[in-house]
Amino acid sequence: MTRRSDIGNRAGAFGLRAVFSVLPALASFAVAAETCAPYVESAPQWRTAMLRAHSDAFADCVVSEATYVVLVRDWLSEKVDADNVPNSLGLGRLVLYPWLSSAIAQGAAGHPDWDRRRGRGRETDANAFVEALLSSPALLGRLGEPFEGSSYRVSGMSVEKVLVGPASAALPGFDDPDALLPYDAQVWLMLAPAD
Repeated sequence: MTRRSDIGNRAGAFGLRAVFSVLPALASFAVAAETCAPYVESAPQWRTAMLRAHSDAFADCVVSEATYVVLVRDWLSEKVDADNVPNSLGLGRLVLYPWLSSAIAQGAAGHPDWDRRRGRGRETDANAFVEALLSSPALLGRLGEPFEGSSYRVSGMSVEKVLVGPASAALPGFDDPDALLPYDAQVWLMLAPAD
């Protein structure tokens, strides 16, 4: 015979189990929200800087386009040492910038020089292909926006370690889910004094 207090205890235990099963996810969210503080790390001895998406290497953080613009503008406003003009700004992995990751996947998907079956450029390697996509006037304009009115300009870029994957992951909803498209790469913006 089940007593009313047993039902209440089981319901209470179930309720507590439900709460405890959600706590790790909430804690993870709280930690991610707390640690997702992107910043620019300067390395003047190497005349470079690196945009970091987070202060915790294990946090799952991304950088929106608006955050990128504000962060780089703020960093540029602090740069006053004319003797230590940085010659590059590392962005790191493009998957940390969903707007850029999706832009290179979309660019390759519609480009006649990208072989969607083999996942590489027809005329060039994947690194050169993605570099050309990022150097297009539209994307270079977006990457260069925070440099407008500053002492620096984006003079080029360096791309390496391009990763290619199925369109179903790189571009959900794309009409050919088996197409192989670039979605990630290591990217450095080359900087020069503004003219």
